[in-house]
Amino acid sequence: MDIFDKMDAFMFEKEFEKVDRMLIKIFERNNPGFTLVNGTRVEKTNMSHYKKSPEILKVDWRKVIEQEDEKTIFNRLKGIVPHPPETKEEIEEDSFEGYLLSEFEKIVVSGDKINFEQFYQWKTKMGLVLTKLEVMEVYVAVLGGMKPCSIMDFIAINKIIDEGNAADYTNYGDDSY
Repeated sequence: MDIFDKMDAFMFEKEFEKVDRMLIKIFERNNPGFTLVNGTRVEKTNMSHYKKSPEILKVDWRKVIEQEDEKTIFNRLKGIVPHPPETKEEIEEDSFEGYLLSEFEKIVVSGDKINFEQFYQWKTKMGLVLTKLEVMEVYVAVLGGMKPCSIMDFIAINKIIDEGNAADYTNYGDDSY
């Protein structure tokens, strides 16, 4: 059991003092030489100034997550949570998708689609840190092949690349995902 599994088990059992100790261990593992005192990062060498042992707010994270999930679901049902456009007509001019639409229209030579090379050339001009093969893998994953892409495909591919989710579509690095 790793530290996060233990912490989850302690939350389930409502043993919040043990959860606090796990959180402090996580913090100390990631911040050598420091600890938490009443939620404040403190050097361990300065601990003599503090009479109380380190504390973290007592929070039932499982309950918080359940409440937030419930709130999100209800807001979604009420139409409060914004959702990305599903058609070209739903794209708002003053949005990220609107920007991508204007860029897409600059690339399109004829019709309403572009090919991979056009996409890749545009993406490299916009600033790209992925290799051509990585971009191609995302492109193929979204389109199901090396077909021309529409504006909605263009938006989907850009969101995956720009939001750093390209690892979900490639076979590079750690295969544990």
